[in-house]
Amino acid sequence: MMKKIKILLSFVSLFISLQVISVCADEIPEGYYWIRNCNSNMYLYANGASNGSNIQQEPASGNVLPQKFKIIQSDVEDYEDYFTMELSQGAVKVVDVDGANTANEANIQLYEYNSTKAQLWKFISNNDGTFRIGSGCTNGSRVLTVDGRSLKAGANVFQYDYNASKNDQWYMEAAIEEGTYLIRDKVSGLYLTINGAYAEIDEYKDSNYQKFHIKGQSDGYYDIMPI
Repeated sequence: MMKKIKILLSFVSLFISLQVISVCADEIPEGYYWIRNCNSNMYLYANGASNGSNIQQEPASGNVLPQKFKIIQSDVEDYEDYFTMELSQGAVKVVDVDGANTANEANIQLYEYNSTKAQLWKFISNNDGTFRIGSGCTNGSRVLTVDGRSLKAGANVFQYDYNASKNDQWYMEAAIEEGTYLIRDKVSGLYLTINGAYAEIDEYKDSNYQKFHIKGQSDGYYDIMPI
């Protein structure tokens, strides 16, 4: 049997950052994400939580809620490979092309969900860990783009023809919902286990010593706490 690895628990909680784990698959699973522009390294941001609130880019901040979006697969007929991007703050609003405009530079905003193509988005893999995000009202041909390739906080985001530049490519950084989890080491297949004053990896035992409560903090980090 593989030798156990022990880690001294010097704090009540273990602290890790999961915000920077990017999805590298060809398809995006449903869940919560921060969406980072490849050119500016800033994040998609909702400047408010009401109808018409602007979508722009902002650096990572202590208040992650305006930058955290829930990706939900579409149930609209013939658009099952599209998704909505729901703001994880206050009343339910989704990312929307203003007026369902199909033109270049059409603005991106928040709006209440209405099952239209203006609120559907296609995540298209660039096969390098990045994605382009095509609007449903243009059948995915125009994508989320930062105005003028700006590196400034607050720069506007609109739709534009995809041109394969970093400015219209995005990293999808997966978030984790609060709850109780098993934590498995990818290489060994063993599970994080509490053993007295130590943490170690061990075979699965259906034990509370292998169950951890994960709770998000306001700065994008998580506490991992034994239950």
